[in-house]
Amino acid sequence: NSSIEDRIDINKLTHSLVLLSFGIPFIHAGNEFLRSKRGIRNTYNSPISINNIDWSLKYENINYYNYIKDLFELRKSIKAFSEYDEQDIVENLEFLDFHTKPVIGYTLKYHNELYIVFFNSGHTEEKIKIDEIFMKVYEKNENKFNKNEHELYKIFNKQGIIKNIVSYSEKDLTINSMGIEVYKMKNKEWLYYEIRYLFKTNTKACYDNWIK
Repeated sequence: NSSIEDRIDINKLTHSLVLLSFGIPFIHAGNEFLRSKRGIRNTYNSPISINNIDWSLKYENINYYNYIKDLFELRKSIKAFSEYDEQDIVENLEFLDFHTKPVIGYTLKYHNELYIVFFNSGHTEEKIKIDEIFMKVYEKNENKFNKNEHELYKIFNKQGIIKNIVSYSEKDLTINSMGIEVYKMKNKEWLYYEIRYLFKTNTKACYDNWIK
């Protein structure tokens, strides 16, 4: 009895789990725009009317299609997924324990960057204190990432890639129901030069405005 909106959110969450995991991701043709086989589980002997790809669904579900495109862009932007071998994964991937919350979280180090990924399978949003995140990250990463020297900002949620970056260093995090949130933690000095290069300016005002 799930609503259409809930089913879309579930599909987003499951595809996010696949595309933000190590290994070669596999998506069945048409899943990127919510292809359906009308509830038939095994269609090996079904007619072409069931097994064909209805391309009109791409236009009907264009927002979902664009979300999947954003997921692929996010995966490609995190070089660890393509450059790390088994030992790198063991050394740089850490899971975060939130006890009774229906939230899975992990951190992924890549050079001077740290990504924090949350998956919330619950039907309500979950609040996570920012100090708890910094404490867990600080403990698990040999005291290399701390609140005074690093910025934490959201780069992805269940709407896709976030265009207007917001710093979360002084706020609690809200993980949307049946949703995904991806944050990036980076040294403030490195972040400042990255933004300066992006905007071709050397003004600190640009940095201050960009992260607010």
